[in-house]
Amino acid sequence: MDKRNIFLIGMPSCGKTTIGRVLAAKLRREFFDTDIMIEKATGTTIPKLHREIGEDMFRDLESGVLSGVSEKKGAVIATGGGRVLREENRGYMEGGVIVWLQRDLALLSLDGRISNGRTTIDKLYMERRERYESFAQYTADNNGTPEETALSIIEMLGL
Repeated sequence: MDKRNIFLIGMPSCGKTTIGRVLAAKLRREFFDTDIMIEKATGTTIPKLHREIGEDMFRDLESGVLSGVSEKKGAVIATGGGRVLREENRGYMEGGVIVWLQRDLALLSLDGRISNGRTTIDKLYMERRERYESFAQYTADNNGTPEETALSIIEMLGL
C-alpha cells in the first residue's frame, strides 16, 4: 500500500482538496490536485477554461493531467469531480486505491464550479452517482472534520 497512489473522487466541493492535503500530511506523502495542476498550467480557472474550450477538449485536458500524475508512486491525488465521466480515466487510476468522498448534498455547492447554469447539485449527483460507485473501491464519509475523515481513510486502508 505504501507505493500505491490514493485517488480521491467525488462531487464538486465535497472536500477532495482539503481531505487530500490532510491525508497526505498525515501519511507523509506527496499531494497533487489535478484541478490546481490544470489551473497552473493554463493560467486560468477551471470554469473559465471549460467555457473557453468546451466540454470535450476540457475532458481531454483532464484525462491528460490525470495520466501524467498517476505515474507518481505513493501520492495522494485529488481528482476533479468529473474525472469519472470518462472510462479511460479508470485505467489511469489502476494500481491505486480509489476513495469516493461522500458529503451531504446540502453541504455542497456549485459556486465557482463547472455547472453551465443548467443543473443543480441534486441533478448532478443523480447523473454521476453510478459512475462514482463504479470507480470507487472504498467510500469515506466527509460530514465531520477533515481530520476525522482523513483518520477514517487511514484506518479503512490499514495505513
